[in-house]
Formats: sequence, structure tokens, C-alpha cells
Amino acid sequence: GVFTSTVKNQGTAATPAGIAIGVAYSVDGVYRTWGSVTGPLAAGASVTIGTNGGSYTIPNGTHTIMAFADDVNRFAESDETNNKLSQPITIP
Repeated sequence: GVFTSTVKNQGTAATPAGIAIGVAYSVDGVYRTWGSVTGPLAAGASVTIGTNGGSYTIPNGTHTIMAFADDVNRFAESDETNNKLSQPITIP
């Protein structure tokens, strides 16, 4: 699969200029690929981040997909607890 996620800066300040805003993507708890864009991202703004690390074939069945923004903690945030989102998917 090729993943995309929408990342929103919910803080009160922009992310640092020139610093990557990264997302790690996992399937069933196993890291599979990543994506990033270069900041800054203004306070309140959103950006869609796809994959730079290649695609991954997801086998048939029910799985949990997780997107983890700022997974390597490139910059400090006012709230570090809102960086992950998991969703179940079913591949027929």
C-alpha cells in the first residue's frame, strides 16, 4: 500500500523552517515505510504527507494501520501525546 496522512499543527507556533515533518507508517505494529515534507508548517495549518520510503503489499485480512507524526522527535511540541492515529482496515 501507499499511505498518506494529513498532519495538522495544533500548536500556537509554526514548526521550524528547514526541519522535516515526518510520519512513520506501520501495519499491525510493524514499521513499513515513511514520508516527510520540509517545514515550516504554520500554527493551525495542515499538510498531506505521502510515502518516500516505497510501497508495501498488505495481505488479505483485517489489519491496523498507524501513522506516527514526528516519530523521531525532530522538534519540541507543546503536546507530544497527539502524534499517533491508528485505523483498522480490511483487505478482501
